[in-house]
Amino acid sequence: MKILESVRGLAFMGSFDQARAFAAACAERTSGVLFWSTSQSGREADLEVFRQALELLWETGPVDPATAAETHRKVTECPEFGESREDSPVVPLSRIAARALLVGVAMLIDEGPDGAVESSSFAQEFALVLGRRGDADLLTGEDEAQNKDVATVLSWEEASPERLRSLRAAAAERGRSYLAAAVSAYGSGGNGSGGSASAASAGLRVTATLDRGDVSEANARARFGVVGRIVSGEETGRYVRADLLVDLAETPEEREEAAGVSILAADDPDMEINCIGEWVEDWAGVEDSFRRQGWQVEWDEQSR
Repeated sequence: MKILESVRGLAFMGSFDQARAFAAACAERTSGVLFWSTSQSGREADLEVFRQALELLWETGPVDPATAAETHRKVTECPEFGESREDSPVVPLSRIAARALLVGVAMLIDEGPDGAVESSSFAQEFALVLGRRGDADLLTGEDEAQNKDVATVLSWEEASPERLRSLRAAAAERGRSYLAAAVSAYGSGGNGSGGSASAASAGLRVTATLDRGDVSEANARARFGVVGRIVSGEETGRYVRADLLVDLAETPEEREEAAGVSILAADDPDMEINCIGEWVEDWAGVEDSFRRQGWQVEWDEQSR
């Protein structure tokens, strides 16, 4: 298959950072169903393990082997890697998604690009199984997405945060379509009875976000482009700003590809000193990020 040849080329000719980004995109596309299935079981601790593993894959810079190994251990201890006691038809699909995530984390331990082949295979298997359940050809689209991802990452000189955000946005978009297909095929309760895809997936619109509540209500509270000060929780005293990526785009091509929100936190209001970033889909994702970190933010409306 052409896709397999393409991924093998990445494994043998690409850098570790390029292969890591490809593996992260494969995990991003499949993890929405994994999060949904896990949330249906009420396993909040496992949800957090999977979320942290996915976020680790998308990070840039040197990998801490100890952190990678600990994350790998936590993922393997989740029920998806043991004997399942759940009587749900979605479990086999979530197991495949969990393995797509795990092989990406394994790459962070040995820092070798050859794990990209396994990431590709699990994502293909996921699309094949989900497509068969809904009587649709999802594998062709997955192959096309992987070929595009390989071409994209091989064109990079380095995996910058901006490039990773763009790659992640595209992967999250297909991940949302997989999630909708799974909800439609397996039912809102994961019991195969069918259900409303839009209703069941409303709180899982971004695969790395667990339960974000009502999206429209969150958008009404949005403070895009406004500088805030963290007044309690982790990093108290630092500044934060959430920017719509489309507002930062300078060319029509960039605007066409731009999606989601960039959350920046820094020591100064200009977002230049010790600045770190995180990608989310919209303001609901911003609020979810703040909750996870225990942040309370006071906004400077004059900075609009």
